[in-house]
Amino acid sequence: MAYGKDTFVSIVTDENGKTRHKRKIFINGEFCESKQDFWNKYVAEIDSESVKHFGKNLDAFNDAITAEGPGFPGDCIIEIIGTEKLEKVFGKDDFDFILDLLRNAEFVDLIVEKSEV
Repeated sequence: MAYGKDTFVSIVTDENGKTRHKRKIFINGEFCESKQDFWNKYVAEIDSESVKHFGKNLDAFNDAITAEGPGFPGDCIIEIIGTEKLEKVFGKDDFDFILDLLRNAEFVDLIVEKSEV
């Protein structure tokens, strides 16, 4: 797998030797002053058709990830940095919920960069 912060699509080869393109979604929490900022950054990175009915909240995100509902990102790599600030914006439990959803999704490769303290 080859990707970096400036890569928008990664090319991966699965266990069957099939080559797939994975979209890269990058969210910098340092620029999120509110939950709405986070959701706006997320929807800016996914398919515009999928965004039309996405509710920009935890329930809608849960539906998108677990049931491929509106806001479904598809086969992707999601990199989140600035987690300390996002934890403050969402609260620890809600932000952990977001990360757990992404960690458990088979179609997501999650990269989380913790803030240095």
